[in-house]
Amino acid sequence: MKFYVWCFVAFAFANSVPVSKSDYILAIFPLDISTHQRFSRPILRELASRGHTVTVITPEEDPKPLPNYRQILVPRIPLWDAVSTNDSSTASPKKSSHREIQIDLRNRSQIIADTILSSKAMKDFMSEDKTPYNLIICELFNMEVFYMFSHIYKAPIVGFSSFGHAHSVNQILGNPYELSYVSHENLQLPKRLKILDRVQNTFWTMVDLIERGWWINSEQEELVKKHFSYLKEPLPSLKDLEKNVTLVLVNSHFTVDTVRPMVPGIIEIAGVHIDTPRKLPKEVDSFLAQATDGIIYVNFESDVFKSEICPGRMKLFLKAFKRLKQRVVWAWEGEEIPDAPRNVMMVKPIPQSDILGYPKVELLITHGGQIHVQEAISRGIPILCIPMYGDQFSTCSKAVQDGYGKELAVEDLSEETIMSATVEVSEGSRIQEKIEMASSLFNDKPNPAMYTAIYWIEYAGRGANHIKSPALELSWYEYYLLDTVAIMWLAAYYMFRFISWMWMNVVLRKKVPRNDIQHLIEKPKEHYKEQ
Repeated sequence: MKFYVWCFVAFAFANSVPVSKSDYILAIFPLDISTHQRFSRPILRELASRGHTVTVITPEEDPKPLPNYRQILVPRIPLWDAVSTNDSSTASPKKSSHREIQIDLRNRSQIIADTILSSKAMKDFMSEDKTPYNLIICELFNMEVFYMFSHIYKAPIVGFSSFGHAHSVNQILGNPYELSYVSHENLQLPKRLKILDRVQNTFWTMVDLIERGWWINSEQEELVKKHFSYLKEPLPSLKDLEKNVTLVLVNSHFTVDTVRPMVPGIIEIAGVHIDTPRKLPKEVDSFLAQATDGIIYVNFESDVFKSEICPGRMKLFLKAFKRLKQRVVWAWEGEEIPDAPRNVMMVKPIPQSDILGYPKVELLITHGGQIHVQEAISRGIPILCIPMYGDQFSTCSKAVQDGYGKELAVEDLSEETIMSATVEVSEGSRIQEKIEMASSLFNDKPNPAMYTAIYWIEYAGRGANHIKSPALELSWYEYYLLDTVAIMWLAAYYMFRFISWMWMNVVLRKKVPRNDIQHLIEKPKEHYKEQ
């Protein structure tokens, strides 16, 4: 009897799991940014484990690929080296303006895309690979030239936005902008936008979208001419190919971001890479086990820290940490630090979500990247943010506004400010309450983020043109109802003219006899004659 019961349970479970046809997937993730790779790789591996054939273009090799998980290894080009705003040896970082950020990122992205498409690995792939890909997964990061693979394979595109809900995603999918309360991702604005905030938000969003259109039509199209000239002409424009983006997976969640309207094609999958904490390396585990007063984890992106924190400031951190009662674990890829305090352990980077899951961890000190902050929220760990570039400022600002973090400017770093901020955040009961609430909300989801991501990618593989917004077919003046407003103003104007004419020529003529009207006109004339 038990055998039949177990057979029934197994049958019911198997039929509850969505089954999809096996797809041939080309995934393009060319950025040499560890957090971006950490965000995307678990999803690609899960797709391969479900039987899909996955080919990924990446600079970072997966040491344990699955049999149907093929890697095209392209040159590693660190993004930060090109967008750094200062000399790493002498200058301190500055808060770059919105325009500086956009120009830096686009120029650097152009170099990366050109270098990758010029590489031998990429040329061999483009000339020799005959796989009939029916789905393209592409990271959306100022590299629209890779849309051309959608044209080559006549396949739809699933976009990945590791930076979260960028305003460019609205443009791609026809999602409303709602600039009255949704800030641009690179602007550090309050939750409640006042009049000047809304002016700034609207102005820079418009500038960004106009420049993005120019960027695609000029700079990115030049790369198409250079690297895809072998294709039969006429080639579609990149703006036309952008219409092949059927949905976008965004590294965002409404509990830690601004609540906003979203078309069905925008899928929030923040936390998709976060799993049950795994066992830590033996030496790290032993160091943490001896902590009696809590643990602080320090994790800056290595490229960010080396580029923007001069050696003198590194000593400030070590001096401040020496005075703490907690033990400190610092993710560090540089040279060995001989004078590190006894309560500080410098380790090669380990998965941050694993160490934040350790029971005694009280605080994360970080530069404020979205992946780092999301992992801290998921584990219920308060944050001390030291932003250095780009969207890190807005991410840290939100942590402060929501009450589960504190921001410390790089130019304000000193032994005392580091010490006081660390104590304030790690021992503040109010901050602890806020992070526990944020963690509870962030983790309260109807389905795991991985399930959501896989479901919608396979959905796109089956065909998802029907979820596109009709707004994509409208011109800009139609979308903003400018033609409608113009017609309504004209109608109101002529209606006013008609009513005025009716009043003067019909209503007044009936109320006042014609002779009386003539009398009223002639009486002033007689008065002037008498004078």
